[in-house]
Formats: sequence, structure tokens, C-alpha cells
Amino acid sequence: MCVVITSRVDSSLPLARLRALHQLTELLAEDLRFTLTEADQFLSQMMGLNLTADDVTALDARTEGWAAGLQLAATSMQYLAVSLVYPHPRAGGLLDKRQT
Repeated sequence: MCVVITSRVDSSLPLARLRALHQLTELLAEDLRFTLTEADQFLSQMMGLNLTADDVTALDARTEGWAAGLQLAATSMQYLAVSLVYPHPRAGGLLDKRQT
């Protein structure tokens, strides 16, 4: 039998025994985030963006490596076609250094 339990918070269920018996698989938030290398590959290969290493690093930090955040940011950048780090003063921007 296989049981799947999902939660946004740590479970109050007694899971220690299952962990000790290696009968529990846990996926935590850090397991779901892209690494910097994965973010770079996603942005270049899947989203077709040609970004500098600094841009990828800043975007990864801004989205905390979450795929949905990276995809939304990339889609926005493709649509707006603005500079990442130094956008037009009235345009704002995902990586506007004035916002950090």
C-alpha cells in the first residue's frame, strides 16, 4: 500500500518510525527549487533567453529558484523586451537594482 500526504507545513503525524524504517519519502521546499545551474539551463534552453551570469544569479535569487517564478519572469522579459538590470527608469523591472 502507498499513501501520499501533502502539506505546506510540517506534519504533526508521528513519522519518525517511518523515517527510521526508510518507508517515508519527503520532498521539502529546498528539494523543489532549481539550483543556479538548473535555473540557467531553464532560462536559456527552455525560455530562449540569453542572459549574463549576473542576470541569472539575480533572477534566481529574486524567485528563490522556483520554476513558476522563473517562467513568469522570463515570459515577462520576453514580452516587455526590457533590459534586466537597468530598465527604463519608468519601467521598473524584475532585477532593477534600485529595488533590492
